[in-house]
Amino acid sequence: MSGSPTTALQPALTSTISTSMTAAPMRGSNKLYDVPYLEENGSNFTFWKYRVELVLQLHNLWPLIDGMDKAPAANLPDYADWVYRDHEVHTQIVLTLNDKLLNTVFQVKMAMEAWDHLMTHYEGKGDQKIAYLIIELFQSTLSDDSPLDPQINALMRMANTIASLGLPLHDKLITLAIIISLPPSYETLKTILTATKSMDLSVENVRSQVTIEEHWHVHATDSSGVFTAWFKGGHKGKKPSMSQEERLAQRKAKGYCMHCRNHGHKTEEC
Repeated sequence: MSGSPTTALQPALTSTISTSMTAAPMRGSNKLYDVPYLEENGSNFTFWKYRVELVLQLHNLWPLIDGMDKAPAANLPDYADWVYRDHEVHTQIVLTLNDKLLNTVFQVKMAMEAWDHLMTHYEGKGDQKIAYLIIELFQSTLSDDSPLDPQINALMRMANTIASLGLPLHDKLITLAIIISLPPSYETLKTILTATKSMDLSVENVRSQVTIEEHWHVHATDSSGVFTAWFKGGHKGKKPSMSQEERLAQRKAKGYCMHCRNHGHKTEEC
């Protein structure tokens, strides 16, 4: 007795399914990410580049940019898959560009070429650009008319941009740039910080000290809401009733914490 039609067709079906699975192109991913637009002036270029690179690495698409995954010959079976993945990379890049920036890569057909155009335009390897950023970093003056932490973040972004141009700055050098940039009302704190031992001097330590000092500024004002208006961009508010020297002396008198390396409390109180 002959087998059923299904049994008879099973070898052929198995062969067809196996062939289809082998021929199906391997996709890099099935999702594009909402990366913030690259600013036309390149102010967020370092972070834009970092985000896009992470997205492409996540889905194993970065090799199409760094040249490790080159296009196969057009007559090879995997050429169509490579073209698809290149389109995916290209799409991820151009979707982070506004219309003006899109003009710079509008005629470009390949992802790597689009990427190289943007790197050439914004990454500028010239020493002149590095020198300009270093001057800006060390000649900046923070304002006490607004919270200091976001302003310090802006200095950190500038340092990261300099590093992306090929000149990484030591943490101590960035720390000194932050100290130098503190507003005149923080002159005593600047003196104390510059006298701190090199081993205790770091970006995070300085940020912590600045936060404490700013906290004193907040609580030294009266409760009439003047500081709230100042903090939101209004006027500065009244001067503290206690001088800065007196406050810093009071904090030092309370001890020095070996755990967080801050004045104002002892290690066991941290």
